[in-house]
Amino acid sequence: MKIHIAHSREFDFKKNLYEPISRSCLNKKHNSIFPNETETETFSSINLFQTKINLIIAEISFPSTGKGIELGMAHQLNIPIIGIYKKGTKPSGSVKNVNDKFIEYENSAELISEIAKTPEKII
Repeated sequence: MKIHIAHSREFDFKKNLYEPISRSCLNKKHNSIFPNETETETFSSINLFQTKINLIIAEISFPSTGKGIELGMAHQLNIPIIGIYKKGTKPSGSVKNVNDKFIEYENSAELISEIAKTPEKII
C-alpha cells in the first residue's frame, strides 16, 4: 500500500513526523511517501495522484493551503484520509468536509500506536 504523508511546513515535520513513521511498523508494512524528505526535492501533487496512492495520513495541527488542496483532490478520487493532530491544537473545521477519521496524539509514540490501531481495511 502507498501512503502519502501530508503536512504543513510550519513545524519540524522531519523530526516529529517522518522519523517516527519511518522507524515504525507502518513503514515496514507499507510504502510511505514523504514529500519533503530532501530540501532540493520539488514535490508535485499532480504526480502524487498519478502514482495511485492508497491512503493519505494528513497532519492537520497546522493549516496549509497546499495540504488542503491535496486533501480535496484525494477526497474527489475516493482516497481514504486519516487526519492526525496534536493534543491542544484545533484543526480547521473544513477538514471535516473531506474525511471523518481523526487521531489525536500527544507524542510520536502515541501517534504510531494510534495509527497501528486503524483497521486493516483502511490502512
